[in-house]
Amino acid sequence: MKYARIPGVDKEVSLIVQGTMGGNAEIFDQAYEVGIRALDTAKVYGNEKIIGDWLQASGVREDFVVLTKGAHPDNEGNRRCNPTGITEDLDQSLEKLQTNYIDLFGLHRDNEEVPVSEIIDCLHGLCESGLIHAYGVSNWSCARIQEANDYAKANGKTPFAFSSPNYSLAEQYEVPWADCTTISGPAYKEERAWYQETQLPLFTWSSMASGFLAGLFPEDMFANDPDSIPDVPKRCYCGPSNYQRLARAQELADKKGVALPTIALAFIFSQPLNIFSLVAAQNKSEMLANIETLDLVLTQEELDWLDLKS
Repeated sequence: MKYARIPGVDKEVSLIVQGTMGGNAEIFDQAYEVGIRALDTAKVYGNEKIIGDWLQASGVREDFVVLTKGAHPDNEGNRRCNPTGITEDLDQSLEKLQTNYIDLFGLHRDNEEVPVSEIIDCLHGLCESGLIHAYGVSNWSCARIQEANDYAKANGKTPFAFSSPNYSLAEQYEVPWADCTTISGPAYKEERAWYQETQLPLFTWSSMASGFLAGLFPEDMFANDPDSIPDVPKRCYCGPSNYQRLARAQELADKKGVALPTIALAFIFSQPLNIFSLVAAQNKSEMLANIETLDLVLTQEELDWLDLKS
């Protein structure tokens, strides 16, 4: 495993972050065994209590970096990215996770009607109180992040320490859920350039494109039996350009003697970006394969070929 630092967090963060959707104590034990030291969750996932129980039972809370997210719109569509929503969600997450601090607290969605000054002031205060050690955003535009960090720096406040957009080899044809952001594909070249320039840490989600890049939904399945494909990969990733990328990824995997998912993960880790990848591995063998990917660096020629640039 490889590790890196996030400003404000006094522990090293594993570059592979264990996604916790559908996870349980056995999977979390395996993650710990192979060297993963970061867990990703959110209030709306509904699994913070499961994670909190495991952290208490295993006695490894101080070894793990916990990333949880709040300020997601509620079931009535009310946008809760405001000081009240942020504080309420943090309090609930602390209780369910059975901890007195969150290592990394992220805002799950933006609300552009709320000035960045109010959001930064709120988060800075929570950070000063010790309830969170670092804060960032999920599904925010680069422009809003830049605006918020400019305000923070001009006013002696702590800026956002990370961002969590979608990023993978597969371009995203549609957003899987409302108000999501991606930096994948040719349409988001400027966003990737911004992240390259700033080197803001990225916690990328759906780097396997909901299983598409693992080869779970081959082109003949999409052509002959599309109803058998779950909604998100079918809407968001199944299409001609991505099937071309998938074929090239398989060809390169065969050439290098590695598995297809290894090439998919190597694609993002070989970019000139500060990347941590959120991956919901389901067993120890998948975790070990993901970790081995960190040692596979693709050349620029290979990256361009995979991404249909050559």
